[in-house]
Amino acid sequence: MSTRLGELRAVPWRAVGGQALVAGVLLVAAVGLRESVGDVLVWLGLGVLAAAAASGLDEPSAAVVAPTPTGRRRRTAQRLLVPAVLAGCWLASTTVLVAVAGGGTLSWPALAVTGLGVLLVAVAAADGMRRLGHDEPGAPVAMVVLAVVLGLVVLQPLPGGLVVLQAYEFPGRSAVLWAVLGAAAVTALWWSTVDPGALSRRRRRGRSGTRR
Repeated sequence: MSTRLGELRAVPWRAVGGQALVAGVLLVAAVGLRESVGDVLVWLGLGVLAAAAASGLDEPSAAVVAPTPTGRRRRTAQRLLVPAVLAGCWLASTTVLVAVAGGGTLSWPALAVTGLGVLLVAVAAADGMRRLGHDEPGAPVAMVVLAVVLGLVVLQPLPGGLVVLQAYEFPGRSAVLWAVLGAAAVTALWWSTVDPGALSRRRRRGRSGTRR
């Protein structure tokens, strides 16, 4: 188990746990303050949860990673266990929120698609930065995600009446937007986890085939 999941030993658990705790507090408060600022707290909680997911890809101490050479994709797959757990927490908390709200006022599918889309975009951005040589992309990605979430909360609806973060309509333009962004994030994540050596070999094979 230690060799299979050795990458998890390099996860900055203190940062991830702290951010996840803050997100949990915000989401619990959203349930209690549903009639006043509940919506705002839900999206702020999602933003902090996305920050925690991005921090899960930080590599502050590469020395503690298992010394056995593993491919980039396998290493990233181990790290993705962290955002996967956080995604489960989001789905569970929104289930409780919808149950408490009652009356069909909230749409769980809308919350689920939006939340998973935000988490996927944050994780893909963090892994893209990691591929470019940034060992700790969590902090900058977290700042951008939180700034965007705050901006959307303040400025919504956008021109054309688009509400990017919404929890009431499914299917709708917002859900389609986050489904597309989530799919794009998965594609980007797949590309960014290709081992550089394997990519170079493919290019060399392609060139040799062209010469023939």
